[in-house]
Amino acid sequence: MLDMTLMNHFTAVTALTLFPGDQQRLVWQTDIHYLARSNPVLMHGILSVAAIHLALLESESSNQYRLRALHHHDVGVQLFNQQLSNITSENSQVLFPFAVMLVVWAHSSPIIIKDDLQLHDILNLLELVRGCKTIFMMHWDTISGTPIGSLRDFIPRLKSDQVVLSYVALRALENLKARTSDPIYKHAIERLENVSMKAAGEPDDVRTVVAWPCLIDEEIWDHLRHKQPFSLLLLAHYAMLLERYEAQWWWVNGWSRRILRAVGDEMSDTDKAALGWHTFLSNVEEYRQELLDSSVQAE
Repeated sequence: MLDMTLMNHFTAVTALTLFPGDQQRLVWQTDIHYLARSNPVLMHGILSVAAIHLALLESESSNQYRLRALHHHDVGVQLFNQQLSNITSENSQVLFPFAVMLVVWAHSSPIIIKDDLQLHDILNLLELVRGCKTIFMMHWDTISGTPIGSLRDFIPRLKSDQVVLSYVALRALENLKARTSDPIYKHAIERLENVSMKAAGEPDDVRTVVAWPCLIDEEIWDHLRHKQPFSLLLLAHYAMLLERYEAQWWWVNGWSRRILRAVGDEMSDTDKAALGWHTFLSNVEEYRQELLDSSVQAE
């Protein structure tokens, strides 16, 4: 009975709140639902995300939704990992949307986790996002002719030449670039800047920013795992950009502050002073005010 409630909620509500655009809403509301009827891995993915959403909306029943979300996630990931070892053109049409739901899960699961997230918790969740990259890259052509082909744009192409970036964000990223001569980090910052410009041009498209963890090099990811200070500062700049989307998209709400708090906890006072941490936090506050002013003007 509870699973029927979850399925109805996903179709009627959650599917409309994942990604922007009528085409995306139609895919999640109809095509994904239809595929899930004959594919357990996808069904578990749908039910787990719906349970998290209901845990957020119905706090008095949050514990039962929490338990159900964890159950469906665990079973779904187990089935997903079993099928990953033998990806075919047929099952990629199921594994791909499940992988996208893992991205939503990674960002929304703190709703049902009561403890504050430490840096290693955050990186473990973002690892789910990075783990989907292989499927995104290998099977775009395979799924392009299917109803879920529009999901190919989950990692949007970045064409940002004509977009004017937020002055505050631009200043913060320029300061970040000035602090390193490492070409790997220069490239990572340029990618983040590109994502920033894309976000400024399409401020409703949350896909732009959540895809960034997929784009950074393995070496930088290893630096993050080892808490290398400059890599943490790079992650903090990514967190700043997430602020733009938190009010509109329930499943990324709170992520910016979680990352900033975790990074701040890991950095020593010496590293904070050397990397201009407090100046950066001032930029974050200024950026938040800029977003607030923009939203007021839009009204």
